[in-house]
Amino acid sequence: MEQKITGGCLCGAVRYEIDEAAKTSWLCHCRDCQKAHGSAYFPAMMFLRPAFHPQGSTTGFTVTAESGAQITREFCPTCGSTLFLGTGLYPDIVIVAAGSLDDPSIYKPKAHAWAGTEWNWAHVDDGLERFPGQVTKRK
Repeated sequence: MEQKITGGCLCGAVRYEIDEAAKTSWLCHCRDCQKAHGSAYFPAMMFLRPAFHPQGSTTGFTVTAESGAQITREFCPTCGSTLFLGTGLYPDIVIVAAGSLDDPSIYKPKAHAWAGTEWNWAHVDDGLERFPGQVTKRK
């Protein structure tokens, strides 16, 4: 990858750089993501943790997901922007909130996770593969 992926929070207190292209990306429709992000779905991108370089302090909030995995969402303690999350199930990866990217046009979703819980008025009919739970394969 020639250019680093960059992003950060709304107030600029937290920034990050990523040294690789996303391993996969999806729209998550699980109820936890809906509540955590105040939205019908969460646009997510997965990277290997060694390629992810955050700068600034974040605050984490941990929940047990429906899958049984511990999920810790990291956000800016000043402005509250959700930036990334990690899971105990896959400690070698980081999931980045696509809305925090400096250039959101690089986000290209490949699937829908927890498609059975999407809101009927927010159905995204894009022809992408739909998983009834978490995305079970890496694209």
